[in-house]
Amino acid sequence: MGNSISHKRTKAPSQASKDRPPGMEKARHKQFFSHLKRKKPSPTASQHVTFPFFQWREAPDSARVGENTRIKAGKALPRKTVTQLKKRCCYVSLDFQGDICDPARHQRACFCLGNGCYVHLGSERFRCPEPLFQPSLLGHPEPGLPTLAFQALQKIPTTLRTRLASTVVLAGGSTLFPGFVERMNLELKEQCRRHGYHALQPCLVAQPGRGTAVWTGGSMMASLHSFRCRWMTRAMYEECGPFLVREVFD
Repeated sequence: MGNSISHKRTKAPSQASKDRPPGMEKARHKQFFSHLKRKKPSPTASQHVTFPFFQWREAPDSARVGENTRIKAGKALPRKTVTQLKKRCCYVSLDFQGDICDPARHQRACFCLGNGCYVHLGSERFRCPEPLFQPSLLGHPEPGLPTLAFQALQKIPTTLRTRLASTVVLAGGSTLFPGFVERMNLELKEQCRRHGYHALQPCLVAQPGRGTAVWTGGSMMASLHSFRCRWMTRAMYEECGPFLVREVFD
């Protein structure tokens, strides 16, 4: 979403744009992610899910404002708008490769920017959350979330592994994507089966308030009297910077 758009009302996407052959859809998919790869990898997180929208100016076929008007280069949509679009329109595909190869399976959507313009979305809706499961799409060498969860279960003592596998708690805004819980459940169970952990039956705990669960837990911890010795005031942070966090908690 990092781009300006023309300020006029336009029609829905043409039929021709809906009937692209699978080969063209694969090419768009490759273009969509190729310009997002970075030399220095970092843990894949929410900002990496939002980032592709800011780069649409470099992938001109990935989104449209109406039928003939495309996102222009040089200007960016407000981050708030980008975040709203991501939250309202994106979802996690349960069969990513199958959906990429079959444009007929794309669940198209239209997002109003509030200024008379509309962004029409197709495969972008499920391509943006996909790096959570396949960070390699952004050039990151780290494994996806299901693999990380399985690796964490492997490190747990055998006596506790089965019990903890039955309460895998999901938290964070990105877990609110439609389809995230189902995809995570499928892939985590597949990881257990593939590596011979047939006795493990992961059960995901997805509470409605999981989007802010970390902040809620943090506020509860910070309110404890015994935690006051680790409080950092704003003045302290502004004076010492983020390195103060390591000084206090390491």
